[in-house]
Formats: sequence, C-alpha cells, structure tokens
Amino acid sequence: MHNLKNLVTRDFVKIILILVTSLILAIVVNAIHPMGLPLRLNKVKNPGMPEWVWNKLKSTDVKTAFNEISNGRGVVVDVREEKDYKKEYAQGSISLPYYEFEKFYPEFVKKVSKEEPLYLYCYGITNCILSYRVAKRLFVLGYKDITIIKQGFSAWKKLNISTDNKIQQMK
Repeated sequence: MHNLKNLVTRDFVKIILILVTSLILAIVVNAIHPMGLPLRLNKVKNPGMPEWVWNKLKSTDVKTAFNEISNGRGVVVDVREEKDYKKEYAQGSISLPYYEFEKFYPEFVKKVSKEEPLYLYCYGITNCILSYRVAKRLFVLGYKDITIIKQGFSAWKKLNISTDNKIQQMK
C-alpha cells in the first residue's frame, strides 16, 4: 500500500511538471510569434486578431470595391472553398481558399504583388470571418493594403454585379 502511494505521488509530480513546462513553453512561443495573442482577453476587442492587424484592416461595401477593381486599383480575392468558387465567383477574382491556403498561396504570390490592394470576400452571410482570417495571414506574409468586402459574395450576387460560373485563369 505504501509503495502504491509513492508511485501515485511520483506520477502526480511528473504530470504537474509536464503541465507547468508546457505552459511556460506555450507562453514563450506566443510571446515571440508574430501572431502572438494577448494572455488577458479583457483588453482585446477582437479575440484571435492581434491589434496591429486589426488596425490595418479596412472594410468596404460591394459597390465601392467593384468600382475600385473595375478601375484597375486592386485585385478581388475569393477566400471561400474551392468547390464553391468553381460553381460561381465574382468576375476576375482569384481563389485563395482559407481552408487550403497553403496549397493555393504559392501560385497566388507569383501572380499578385504584395504592394497591390486586395479586396477579400467570403460567403458573407453575416460578417466575413474567413476573409479576416486570410487577411491576417496575408499581413504577416507582407501584404500591406487589404480591404474586406462587407457581406461578401452574397452581397455581390444580390446587387447583380457580374459573376462567372467557370474557372477563370489568373492573369
């Protein structure tokens, strides 16, 4: 019985040491990572989005984005799933799906300058959370001018702005 008690105590101490070590390691990694999140969320307006990224983000309505893109001032980026993009997308848009970002990004970076204004849209039923997530990744990768299209593709279609229903090659 005494042996079992020592064994349980030793295992408990090991578990506590592993947990404390893991916690310290996680705090250190979070502190040095460029997308590190604050440890106290009571000061955070947008959990999951570092303040420096949030401050750089802009948003606009569909009409304004369409006018800017039509006048050659930017690229529209569709962050929805590839299967949805293949069905229908905003005319001239480039697919950079959030869930397959790593797969699509190498081709994207070859075609789109980091200095070029980007207009991101997703499904847009409420707010475009996928657009915000892709924007966060693009900021970290060096893109400087990113605007979220409010209400996304659903608003684009609702205004009868041109869409395509076949895959368009990136220019």
